[in-house]
Amino acid sequence: EAPDFRQVQVTQGRLGWEHDDGEDHLQIDRSRGRELWYRVMLDPAPVGQIMTLECEWVSPDGTIAHRNEYRTKSIRQSPWETHARWSPNAATVLGTWTVRLSCAGRELHSKRFEVVETNEAAAPVP
Repeated sequence: EAPDFRQVQVTQGRLGWEHDDGEDHLQIDRSRGRELWYRVMLDPAPVGQIMTLECEWVSPDGTIAHRNEYRTKSIRQSPWETHARWSPNAATVLGTWTVRLSCAGRELHSKRFEVVETNEAAAPVP
């Protein structure tokens, strides 16, 4: 019998980089070429289970630009942190994006963020 994950909730979700500074980065500069991490805290988490999660990175026009499907490690404690990754690049559309985490078609968490380009190299010199 398949495990029932309906009780699983996400108590927090934030965007950042591989090196976690604890901040929630809601403005992402596409020109930096850094891999973006979407960290979520599952609570309660199903201890002793492995969950299959889906993560969709949705562009401003509603197109799914990237989709991750992955299995967690065997969950050893509750709460449990897991993450999905995506790398914006120079072709990434500017504007308001949404990242969504789901399990078996049920959305657990979503977050909106802005993709910008600072273009610091082209800034005029005073």
